[in-house]
Amino acid sequence: MFAFKYRTGGYNLKMTETQKHIISNDGTKIGYRKIGKGEGLIIVHGTGRNSQSYQKLALALADNFTVYTYDRRGRGLSGSLTKDHSITKEVEDLVDLSATTKAKYIFGHSFGGVISLHAATRCEINKLALYEPPISIDNSIPDYWLPEFEAALSKNEKVRAMTIFLKALPPPDISSFPKWALTPLVYAVKFMERNKKEESKMLNLLYTIPPDMRIVKQLEPIVGKYKDMAVPTLLMSGNKSQLFFQQSVKLLGQLLPTSQTKIFEDFDHYSPEGKVQEISKTLTQFYNGN
Repeated sequence: MFAFKYRTGGYNLKMTETQKHIISNDGTKIGYRKIGKGEGLIIVHGTGRNSQSYQKLALALADNFTVYTYDRRGRGLSGSLTKDHSITKEVEDLVDLSATTKAKYIFGHSFGGVISLHAATRCEINKLALYEPPISIDNSIPDYWLPEFEAALSKNEKVRAMTIFLKALPPPDISSFPKWALTPLVYAVKFMERNKKEESKMLNLLYTIPPDMRIVKQLEPIVGKYKDMAVPTLLMSGNKSQLFFQQSVKLLGQLLPTSQTKIFEDFDHYSPEGKVQEISKTLTQFYNGN
């Protein structure tokens, strides 16, 4: 059990985080963190991330919700990825966690949004919020770089692997950088993360990217099926994000019959991890029906 101090409304509140776990259908341990008070809200993290990546957002929401952030397979508190990893296993884990916690709200960021979208028809939830789930449309999210990326990882060349990833799917601000110029940037990230716990460092989570990317590509032919999802849904995107993320949100807005869309000014794909006050305010208004 861990205690955190969080400032809100001019007061210091003491929030207590607890760590628990469930056991999935195939016997895999799925660990999660719980903090806050009120209706249950599950945060589903994205690719190359874990539950700790959303600690600030969980704290920002904790005055209004009991927030559950769990480690997807292969990360932190949870068991290992298996060779037969699939969207089915990801959905089963989220459905089981929803049933255990009785949480009625889900927020999925990036690939966590893909999992959340698929789980929504199987969970007894009231509302779903998604921030830029990577829905590939006519190969809008390329995977040509995966073999080179995995080859680098197999040699434990994490900096090279990260450079390959950034060149293939770059944030807008560095989209014009040549690959050689990205290497010093990756080393800078490595230096800035030196005090993080090993399991939370970006370079140490690179091996989780290929399984998620394969699922994104496998799901491309069934995008049209999302039109049958009737859970009230908030779709969110940033106008500074990569175009393919913005296109994904636009497509889902056209497909989902009970959705609404919010575009944040000056937000990028990773803003849910940093601009937590704005995100938490929007989520609170949506879940509370305001």
